[in-house]
Parts: sequence; C-alpha cells; structure tokens
Amino acid sequence: MLKTDIVDWVHPEDLVPWIHADNLAEIIYLVLSKGVCNQVYNAIDGNFPEEEFRVRLVNTLGKKLRVPNRLIERPIYSNTKIKELGYQPIKTFNQTVSNLEALVVSQL
Repeated sequence: MLKTDIVDWVHPEDLVPWIHADNLAEIIYLVLSKGVCNQVYNAIDGNFPEEEFRVRLVNTLGKKLRVPNRLIERPIYSNTKIKELGYQPIKTFNQTVSNLEALVVSQL
C-alpha cells in the first residue's frame, strides 16, 4: 500500500476475518490447555468490515481507492467456541488499527 498511488484490491464492502498475532498465540495456548480433543476452534477475533480496516489505512495514507470489479467477499467465522473456553483478546481490533495508522503516518 505504501508504494502505490491507487489501491485497487480493497473492496470497502468486504468482511475480514481478523486476528492479532499475539491473540493467536493466546488461543493456541488456551486450546492446548482447555480444549476438548477432536473439536475445532476458529482462531478469530471477529469479522470486521474493510471500511474499518484497510480503507482506514488507505485514507490515512492519502491514497486513492478504486473499488475492484469483483464480487463482495464476506466470509463469516464464529468465535463462540473459543470464547466458551474463556478467550478474551489481548490486543483489540481497534487498538491494532490505531497502531497501524500511527505506523503508517511515521512512514510518510
């Protein structure tokens, strides 16, 4: 994104299944210590609109957004089972996006 003038791969209506790397490590530990054998746990903090994620970064960078000519992508994954094990994110989505925006500004 830093090296282009026009961002043409981000669709503002897409949903992003998102997890912070620190949270992923926490989920792995939690499943290893409290998970049930043969169960599947989605490692995800939530499904977030691109408008709140990459579009914010595009705007922070002052880049032009060209909506791609493709279908909207909206995969939705549940984090209910992992939360039932007591999972709570260490790093929130909003904190992370704010940190990314600050990092982006420092790169200009």
